[in-house]
Amino acid sequence: MLGVASGGVWVFRKRSAFDLVRFDRDLVNLSLLLAISLSVVAFVQPFANPLSTSTFKAVSSWVLVLLCLLVPFVLAGILVCLFLTRGPYKIGLVYGVDLLGAGAGCIFALYIMDIFGGPISLVVLAELIVLTSFLFSYHGKTGALPSMVVGVSISFLFVLVVSGAIPLRIAYPKGTPEAGRALLFEDWNSFSRVGLYPWGVDAPKLWGPSQSRLLVEHRLEQRLAQIDGLAGTFSYRFDGDLDNMWFLRHDVSNLAYYIPGLSVGAVIGIGGGRDLVSAKYFGLQKVTGVELNPIIAELATGDNEFSKFSNIAGLDGVTIVVDEARSWFARSDAQFDIIQMSLIDTWAATGAGAYALSENRLYTVEGWSSFRNRGKTPGGQAISMQRCLTRIGSGGTGGAPGTLRRSPR
Repeated sequence: MLGVASGGVWVFRKRSAFDLVRFDRDLVNLSLLLAISLSVVAFVQPFANPLSTSTFKAVSSWVLVLLCLLVPFVLAGILVCLFLTRGPYKIGLVYGVDLLGAGAGCIFALYIMDIFGGPISLVVLAELIVLTSFLFSYHGKTGALPSMVVGVSISFLFVLVVSGAIPLRIAYPKGTPEAGRALLFEDWNSFSRVGLYPWGVDAPKLWGPSQSRLLVEHRLEQRLAQIDGLAGTFSYRFDGDLDNMWFLRHDVSNLAYYIPGLSVGAVIGIGGGRDLVSAKYFGLQKVTGVELNPIIAELATGDNEFSKFSNIAGLDGVTIVVDEARSWFARSDAQFDIIQMSLIDTWAATGAGAYALSENRLYTVEGWSSFRNRGKTPGGQAISMQRCLTRIGSGGTGGAPGTLRRSPR
């Protein structure tokens, strides 16, 4: 808002410099400047690190980010203000086209972010703005040579970044340095960037692990998926044999699975698939995973190397739904013995405001009411915490619903 408003104020204060005679040429020149500024921003802003621990780097990065945001918005504000105040067209028609273009841009942004990701989308947007400068030059008969030069240059730049000849990636997502990290997979959508990294062979990463010697000494291959470089979730190499996942019984987040009589469950936020595997390890027959991020769901179920690594799609009785959990539970009439939601915080926000985090809708009275309405008591009777703790102490045998599989060790 500061940038767009500043552009309008600039036109007002320099109104003598903007007239109908210069109208078409001003539109062409400002459009080209806007396209160039967006191309520069695409290559400059990804290297800013406002969350640096160094005060100098943090302050300089914030200044850089603010300039990257301010300059294109000021130029766009001048363009819009010129159209509304200096153009020879009917104001109702101009304003209507402005609203139509803004709405189309909101929809278009969703698609280009899904296809090209964040930085490259700015280059795509610059290409579209160069196209508008061609139209301005054609309408005003001002000559299209400057537009052609800038358009060819940005097109060449676009080909280089899409082909990978010039790598264009976020260098410090949420302050986490990408340099030196082996990136196995990267994808974007309109509200997040998902990166997949190798973790190597190590002790199982659990939310609340016990101090068991068997757990500390156990080793298996793992991978780390991160949303926006910070919110992480681990996945394990899984060959389909649930007995090999015995270490999941040592995680406190799986405490509720010790309740006997569980058969049908739901998992909110599938992440790397650990909670889905946990549900099957403890003997549930059917499990529904509700995942908001389509990239995470595609990693788990698509025809890709990661789905073969985690093998979630190969589990019998597992269904994955791409939806916002609270909305899905409110619409669904399914009943579950157990609903698991363990550390699903993504911190992924949209531009809608401070309370636009994906998990914020879940941590509400209304959200918990929806979950409660979808829950049923196993066997039609209440299960006390004392019975649950007794079950933990007694262990369990076999793979029947509500019982534990024994560790192969």
